Amino acid sequence: MNDFLEEQEKMLFFVLTMVFLAFGLYQTAGIFLNTDVPIVTVVSNSMAPQFERGDIIVVHGTPFEEIEADPDQGDVIVFRSELMNMPIIHRVINRTEDTLETQGDANDGQLKFCRSSTSIYRAPRQGCPSDEETINIEQNITEDQVLGEKIATVPMLGYIKLYPACLYYRLVLPVEDGRLRHC
Repeated sequence: MNDFLEEQEKMLFFVLTMVFLAFGLYQTAGIFLNTDVPIVTVVSNSMAPQFERGDIIVVHGTPFEEIEADPDQGDVIVFRSELMNMPIIHRVINRTEDTLETQGDANDGQLKFCRSSTSIYRAPRQGCPSDEETINIEQNITEDQVLGEKIATVPMLGYIKLYPACLYYRLVLPVEDGRLRHC
């Protein structure tokens, strides 16, 4: 029985050490890369073929005034939006002194949402109904929303994070309107 307990203690020590190291490496990378979010997993193909769903993006905190805008060659940034609870990774296509505008390379247009009296949802291709407000989350991006600029891509490593999340969405959360959630 003592051997069993010793093995369990070793396994617990190993798991706790790995968790501590992963957290420490993430925090250390953030310090060196000058951002709170040094690593981001790509969850869609909106920037294909430059990078695709399941890739990991390494992010560097870049001064706002140094971010370049161009529809074809602009910097790829990571930013937050109050409407999405995950970072967005898109190319800067336009800028003013105080704001940026982005778009995914593979997208027909910018990300838009509809706000009704009861909810906010992704705008359909034909646009929002006339009695609802259209919100474009890729316009008027301010300095405090920008997490950094993409400096490197690690292909497919992000599936380690995506697979458990997809499994959770498919098994635990209810299906909406008879449609399977995008995973």
